[in-house]
Amino acid sequence: MWGAKDLLFHILLLFHYQQNLGLSGTLLGVGAVVVLILDAVTDPLVGHLSDRTQTRFGRRHPYMAVSVIPIALCFYAVLNPPSGLGTVGLFAWYVAFSALSRVMVTLFTVPHTSLAAELTEDYDERTNLFGFRIGFGYLSALVLQIIVLGFVLSDDSGGLGNQSAYGLVGAIIAGVALVGGVISIVGTANRIGDLHARQRKASDAPWWHALHEFVRALSLKNFRLFMVSSMMYGLLLGVAQSLILHMLDFYYQFSDLQKAGLMAVILLSLVPAHYLAGWSTARMGKARAAALTLLIGGAFGSGHVTLKLMGVLPEAGTSNLFYWIAGLVWINQSFLIAYLIVQGSMIGDIVDEYAAKTGKHQAGVFAAAQVFISKIPFGIGVLCAGLILDISGFAPGMPPGAVEADILIRFGWFVGPGLFLVTLGAIFPLVFYDLTKERLEQLRSSLQDTGKGRPNAGTHQGTEYYR
Repeated sequence: MWGAKDLLFHILLLFHYQQNLGLSGTLLGVGAVVVLILDAVTDPLVGHLSDRTQTRFGRRHPYMAVSVIPIALCFYAVLNPPSGLGTVGLFAWYVAFSALSRVMVTLFTVPHTSLAAELTEDYDERTNLFGFRIGFGYLSALVLQIIVLGFVLSDDSGGLGNQSAYGLVGAIIAGVALVGGVISIVGTANRIGDLHARQRKASDAPWWHALHEFVRALSLKNFRLFMVSSMMYGLLLGVAQSLILHMLDFYYQFSDLQKAGLMAVILLSLVPAHYLAGWSTARMGKARAAALTLLIGGAFGSGHVTLKLMGVLPEAGTSNLFYWIAGLVWINQSFLIAYLIVQGSMIGDIVDEYAAKTGKHQAGVFAAAQVFISKIPFGIGVLCAGLILDISGFAPGMPPGAVEADILIRFGWFVGPGLFLVTLGAIFPLVFYDLTKERLEQLRSSLQDTGKGRPNAGTHQGTEYYR
């Protein structure tokens, strides 16, 4: 599911609509922001509803089950608009089916993310859980990218500009999303009974109070810091992933084999990433571990673009350049994946902190907030990516190797030094995050000592945590 969504929205969609279908990058970016703003409104609502749902199939699984088939259908449709729509019709199709796809994905991802916070309360075990979750997500995503980019859209098959191949691409992405969603549902169904037994009180407010609960969650200082940091990273991700194909095709001029090689390099980074996440968290806590891994990963990620910009690396399209980029990407991805593992595990701790203060276990609300804070900045990142393409001077149908040097220089400044500044913006809020393992255990212990367990909503016990 995750790999299919990311390949579609984060990598293929902007390139396909801009290079093949002829929509301007700016127009695509505006459409992406509109879609994600509309979609983001549904996040707190779905989180609130899934917190309050009571069925024999659990709170989360019914929403996941009803969304998997619509997700697959919408994924296919958004990538394959009918011919002859014109600019206005094409833009409308892009916005409409992107929005439908995103809403259906919300129905799946918010409850699914809530499950991750509920399966365990152990501080370190959460890091391991998110490590396996992200590892399998990356593995499936990279295998799917190798199939689509290395075979279906290979140079021998007409390349990324082969519009007739996108029907098959859409079918593959839709099929993988459907199968992945079913596996997620079936694979966690055996835990429904355990979740029933451990289920804690959620909000008893009516559904229209969902946005109020989301705002209330922002009263937690550590969640505000987490939110700001995640939003900056979402902006970074929106730009970087939307421009990855332009970078590989135009900036580095890599062949299909070299692109597949980079995917294999990322696969090789999964093991050190898992180790780095556990090692750094055990020694310095999650906030510092997240800051350090993001700093190193971001420096190497923006660094290889900057080094090429400065003329330090070999010429585009050469084997020597590939070896350099492969090494730098391996380090970059090892640390960035470790960051994602640590970041993902932090939300469960925040859920517990909030529950200890209010007596309400709002995993759905916080999962919705986590999804929400990734969407808006990501949409702005897509808008920025479209602007970067237009400002740099990319035009539809440009063949690799024929792009003027000035265009590539402007592109490199944005994607290299520019994105590293955004990385520093994502790191800064983590400096003030103070929900350590010891502090979380102390909070739980003090509440147990009082004999109150988790306090009821409305109490003001421990209000020093709301700053």
